Amino acid sequence: MASYDISEIEDALVVILSGLPALKTVLDYDPKRIPALPAATLFYSGFEQGQTESQSFTITHKWILRLYVKLVDAKRAQDLIKELIEDVLVAFKANQKFGGSVNIRGVIPSGDVGVILDRERPLMVAELDVTGMKQED
Repeated sequence: MASYDISEIEDALVVILSGLPALKTVLDYDPKRIPALPAATLFYSGFEQGQTESQSFTITHKWILRLYVKLVDAKRAQDLIKELIEDVLVAFKANQKFGGSVNIRGVIPSGDVGVILDRERPLMVAELDVTGMKQED
């Protein structure tokens, strides 16, 4: 029976994000409180599965990758969030085969940027959709 270990893909996501020097915190979950900013968190948001014409079985897991920065100065926060998004996109393109595995691929197809104002210290946050697909024969 095929194994579709979500934690294997999630661990690879964390390794890629941990390699970005601009991030002070990288977490594989969404905490109530983030120890240091800029930060990245992962929120598992679902999956899809199917079978290809060649009878390979695929499962695509989905996460929301959140990038957080302090919102003290809007221009500075926006510049930093754009830099972080670019860093993440470049890192993911360079590591589409997570951990060198031939049967796991990762993609960031889309994302949004917003602000969180309902706290003592406002934040700018980018939410990037991440998919990690595992394929087995």
